[in-house]
Amino acid sequence: MKKLITLLLLIITFAGTVKAQETFTAETSIGVRAGANFSTFSFEPTIEQKMMVGYTGGIALKHFAHPKLGFQMELNLVQRGWTEELSADTSSYTRTLNYLELPFMTQAAFGSDKTKFLINLGPNVSYLLSEKKTAQPDLEDKDLGYYREKIEYPVMVGLSVGLGMLKNTPLGNFQVEARFTQNLTNAFKSEQTNAASRNQSLAVTASYFLPLKRKEKTTAE
Repeated sequence: MKKLITLLLLIITFAGTVKAQETFTAETSIGVRAGANFSTFSFEPTIEQKMMVGYTGGIALKHFAHPKLGFQMELNLVQRGWTEELSADTSSYTRTLNYLELPFMTQAAFGSDKTKFLINLGPNVSYLLSEKKTAQPDLEDKDLGYYREKIEYPVMVGLSVGLGMLKNTPLGNFQVEARFTQNLTNAFKSEQTNAASRNQSLAVTASYFLPLKRKEKTTAE
């Protein structure tokens, strides 16, 4: 967390000290985004698991008021969870969690007007909409502790960092991104199940943005 905050401060400092004596067109755009979300949970004590692949997608609002610095707000539906291989009885268990997610990303841009490379960093808040438990074979007759327990804390708070590329074209702006999210809150009560139960995920997405408003301004040193 400290490293992410330090990186954010460095980005803002760099953007604020960039020298420019040129006309810049501030831009606001809206868009849609979709992709895949690769998710796991960190449990203490450790649980053997493999990454669960789900969906992510939603709408986004982007604004650049400076050639090198802007922000991107999103409202997404995100699928998270984990899958365990219970080798003792050759069975498996999957917990699928569907969240409504609200990220607020600071966006640093480097490159030309047509092609920009992006660094995204910011907090996000998620709310659990629904969950599903899948076991193969059926494990209902076994005492499996938290496997049957519902998620105790429906709200997740996390930090995200992403790398991407934005391509400006006459038809609109196209963006691709890989974003890692570390959630800072537990899913279960520690005294009930595990000492920690926090989600990590990697989202790979493609987005399309349509510019809404442009305003020319002169950036100075």
